[in-house]
Amino acid sequence: MPAEAQHASVPRRPRGASSASAHRQSSTPRHSRDGGNPGPQRADREADREGQHSLDTVSLRGIVLYGYHGVRPEERTLGQRFVVDVDMQADLRDAAASDALDRTVDYSQVYARVAQIVNGEPVDLLETLGDRIARAVFADFPQVRSAKVRIAKPGVAIPGAALREAAVTIRRQRPDDTA
Repeated sequence: MPAEAQHASVPRRPRGASSASAHRQSSTPRHSRDGGNPGPQRADREADREGQHSLDTVSLRGIVLYGYHGVRPEERTLGQRFVVDVDMQADLRDAAASDALDRTVDYSQVYARVAQIVNGEPVDLLETLGDRIARAVFADFPQVRSAKVRIAKPGVAIPGAALREAAVTIRRQRPDDTA
């Protein structure tokens, strides 16, 4: 690259301006770790002042279950493994302050409900299975405001294809949630 092109893209400070005054003119802090973002604690304090609050997340990852879901006859007769992830958003400040299990989303109960659905009545589509899980979470846990359910079929058999898994992710808001 020619020397003129290298210097053309470098901003120059006005003559007589010190390095310190050039930095004071900048609107972005020089050593900002987060790019000038206010940070989660500050955002939470501001939201609390406005009567809003951020939601916390309870997650279950890698629930492996066996079920008989699918469109193909062999899926219904032989069955297969399903891997389920569930993320549930809720305000957990009361649970954190009280340290009481009955004030939070009991993930052992969520696991049992997911297992009941996946091991239960067969459906054709992963979409239907995910929607059933999300609806059950809302029915069983009134504090949950939104849910994300990911269901994967590992090693799914598609003629002529090599893939690790087929998966569907369902995102649902509580139907009565106006926020």
